Amino acid sequence: MLEILTENERRELIKGLEEHNSGKYFACHETIEDIWMDKGGDLRRFLQGLIHVAVGFYHLRDSNYVGAYRQLEKANRKLSDYAAVEVGINLPEMLLSLKEWLKNVRFLLDNPDSDKNFGTFPKFDYNAEKILGLT
Repeated sequence: MLEILTENERRELIKGLEEHNSGKYFACHETIEDIWMDKGGDLRRFLQGLIHVAVGFYHLRDSNYVGAYRQLEKANRKLSDYAAVEVGINLPEMLLSLKEWLKNVRFLLDNPDSDKNFGTFPKFDYNAEKILGLT
């Protein structure tokens, strides 16, 4: 699926994943959105899923639980379609994390006065060489 991306777009995708993993969720959103804007079909939907992950955790960090839930739900729905597709990103692992975080956010929505801490946000596990098409 990533084969139609240019080398520069692949490098930008890796940059976006790194931004997410560093907690720079808005920057991740911007970086991947720049790739997504002129794409269509499955690639567009896949990239949208990645963007929804970043925006979801951006909202969650800012205690916008409604926005976080909506974005993580969209991410889960879109990325689930590609769980078996080898793109160099461990999507099954991220999908498991998203399901857990959807439960966590639902708890926070149902218990707005809770100060429960669910730990650190998930990071993307990825293989840069695979994304770049080197392996």
